[in-house]
Amino acid sequence: MHATGQRQAAALTALTVVLCALLALLTMVPARAEAKVAPPAPRPTPTPTSAPEPSQPPAAVVHDIGVATMRVTTNVDTYTGPGTTYDRAGSLVADSEVQVDGATDDGWYRMVDGRFVNGRFLEAVPEPEALADGDAPNVTMWATETADLRVGPGVKYDRVGSVPGGTEVQVDGRTADNWYRTTEGRFVSGTYLSAWVPVVVGPEHAQQRQLAESEAARLGVVVRWTSLPEGTVGQWKSVAPGTVGIDVVTLGQQTAVLAVRHEAAHQAIYDTCGTPAPPVARDRSENVTDAYADLFLGGMNGFVGPVIDGLQAQVGYGPPTPGDYDAARSVRDGRCS
Repeated sequence: MHATGQRQAAALTALTVVLCALLALLTMVPARAEAKVAPPAPRPTPTPTSAPEPSQPPAAVVHDIGVATMRVTTNVDTYTGPGTTYDRAGSLVADSEVQVDGATDDGWYRMVDGRFVNGRFLEAVPEPEALADGDAPNVTMWATETADLRVGPGVKYDRVGSVPGGTEVQVDGRTADNWYRTTEGRFVSGTYLSAWVPVVVGPEHAQQRQLAESEAARLGVVVRWTSLPEGTVGQWKSVAPGTVGIDVVTLGQQTAVLAVRHEAAHQAIYDTCGTPAPPVARDRSENVTDAYADLFLGGMNGFVGPVIDGLQAQVGYGPPTPGDYDAARSVRDGRCS
């Protein structure tokens, strides 16, 4: 017991020594000066700002293009401006027609009522070229068979009647794709019209007819069989390009193929020079036409030389001269003057 008490007293003494040493160290550290805290800086009063306005599309430049008629290809919305960011302003129905008078560079069209429509849903309506026959403002044509009348130049337009084969039709315009506008404002395909009074070809001439029509197809024209004034075996007319009027008398004379070549030569010269009688032909356009057919369309087989069954006498002019052949070569090369 006595030893235990001694150990406890020694431990207490050691602890006391440690505490005294720590107290001495603390008294050697100077007191920390009280930190001075600066007062907070005053906050600046915020300047009121207005909310940013929503951005507007830049104003598109609309170019005036004159009034033109367009066809709507599918149901489509219209807008108050040239783009879908503008307010919707109605719609258009497929196959309807609209008139436009302005367009933007990115393909929006302005209609005459001020609305806009995307040009991807429009297509141009062919404008018929005015026709005239001499001093007459209209041209008389005939239906070769029953033909539909439509409100516009194409089968996509509504049918509004028909004309029976053999019926006389007054037309005043033609589109580039061969639709004729009647004087009543209807349209009929040129496939079913002839610039000559149609004549039925008898079965006795079936073989000659087939030969002539096959030759015409080779040369890119269509035969319209007719009855022409005496002395005229064929005709070509600018109001009916791509077709040739051939007198049925040539079938009996077996000269229909030659007549087709001559009239097809008129078409070829017209296609090159814009006239069947170019200046290079002088006053010998028919002779130059014969020379052209003889050189480039399969030959005339004596039609330009010896008389065949009186046909040369009927046409009333002689064979081509060397000068006529030179003129035909010039036309072939595109030199029309």
